[in-house]
Amino acid sequence: MNQGLDGLGGSFDEWIRREVELSGRSRSEVVNNLKVVVKTFINEDFFMPRPEVFLHTNWADDPRWQLLRPEFTVYKKDEFLGLPVLLPAFYRFGLRLISKRSCVLESDSGKCKIWIAADNNNAHRLTLSAELHLLETSEPNYKYVLEDFHKMVIQSRHNDFFYFEIRFPILGIFRIDIYGGLHKSHRFKLCQFKLIVNEIMPDFKFVPLSPEPLMWGPGPECLEYGLELPSKPTGIVRVYQQTITPSASAPVNRPPKYTKRHFHFNLHIQKSQMMAYLADLHGSLPDDYRSSVTPLDQNGVLVKKKREKSSKKKDSRHPNDIDYSQWVECYVENKDKRLVIDVDTPHQGEFALEIRAVPYTLEEEDGQTRLYGTPVTVCVYMLRTMDDNFREVLRTFIYF
Repeated sequence: MNQGLDGLGGSFDEWIRREVELSGRSRSEVVNNLKVVVKTFINEDFFMPRPEVFLHTNWADDPRWQLLRPEFTVYKKDEFLGLPVLLPAFYRFGLRLISKRSCVLESDSGKCKIWIAADNNNAHRLTLSAELHLLETSEPNYKYVLEDFHKMVIQSRHNDFFYFEIRFPILGIFRIDIYGGLHKSHRFKLCQFKLIVNEIMPDFKFVPLSPEPLMWGPGPECLEYGLELPSKPTGIVRVYQQTITPSASAPVNRPPKYTKRHFHFNLHIQKSQMMAYLADLHGSLPDDYRSSVTPLDQNGVLVKKKREKSSKKKDSRHPNDIDYSQWVECYVENKDKRLVIDVDTPHQGEFALEIRAVPYTLEEEDGQTRLYGTPVTVCVYMLRTMDDNFREVLRTFIYF
C-alpha cells in the first residue's frame, strides 16, 4: 500500500479536492497539471523489477525475500553496502559491470579504471559521460585543479565496451557519477563509485582534448554525418616504436620513431553528400609544464599556477605551441568511397585526433562554388605512444 501524493494518505480524488480548495483552480486545471506531474516524475523502474536489479538499491534482511538463488543471495548488511551502486537505468540499457564489483575503488599508480559491457545491438546507440567530484583532500592547492576535472577522465568506446580511466594529480577521496542514454536523448544516472586515491599518477598530464559531449572513439555521431564502418572501433589507439636495424651510421641516442597509423571510414552514399571532412592533431611536448597541460611541476608537486592569458596579437605563440597539422593527412578516396586519415606521431606522449565534418551548399549562381557551414566534431581518437618494453611485456602476456 502506498501513501497519497501529499504524503498524508488518502485517494487521488481527496488530493484533487483539497488542491482545488487550496489553490482556487478548477478541477480540470488540477487534473491536467497532475497528468504532467505523473508523466514527468513517476518512475516505473521499481515496478516489478528483476530481483538481481532490485538488490543493488534495496536489501531485504530476510534472505527469502531477495528471491535469488543461494549463490547470489546477500546475507549480510555489510555485503550489501559494499555492492556497486547500479541504478535501474543501468540494467534498462542492457549494461553489465565487468570490472571490480564494489562501490569503493582504490587507485593503482594514481589511476582508477571502470569497464562496462553493453549488448551488441545497443552499444553503438549509447553515449556515456562522467562527472568527477572531490569529497576530501589534504592538498592545500587543490582548487587549482577543480575546473579541470573533466580533463582527468578518459571515457572511451572499445567495441561493445565502455572504458573509464580516471587519473589523479592529487591525493584524496573522489566520487564519480556515470550517466548515459541514447544518442540525442535524455541521459540517466547509471552508476556511482567512491574513489580512494593514495598516490598520484607519475608524470600526470591532462588529456590533450576534452571530447565532450562525445566519447573517445567512433559513436553514433559518425553515421549522422556520413561516416560508417570505422577501421578502428576503439577510442584509444596504441602507437608503437618503429623497429630500427642497428647500423654504424645510426646515432646512438637517436630519438624514437613511431609507426604511422591509418584510419578510414566508409562514406554513406546519401549522408556524406554535401559534406567535407577535416582532421586535426592535438598534443603537447613531453617537457611542457604549463597549467593547461599539467598542474604539476617538474618534480611532480602540485603548485599554484597562474592561468595563461591569450595575447591579443595574432602572431604571438607560446614557445611550446606546436602546429601538428603537418603530421595529419585527410583525404577522400572517391573510387572506394571512403575517408582516409594518416597520422605520423612526432614524439612520445598522448595525442587527440579530432575528425570534423563540414556541411556545405552550392552557390545558386554557378552551382559549383561551395559555401561551407560550421565544422562539427564527429569523432575523437586518443593516440598513445608505447615503447618497446611495453610491446615485449604484451607479447609475454599473450604467449605465456
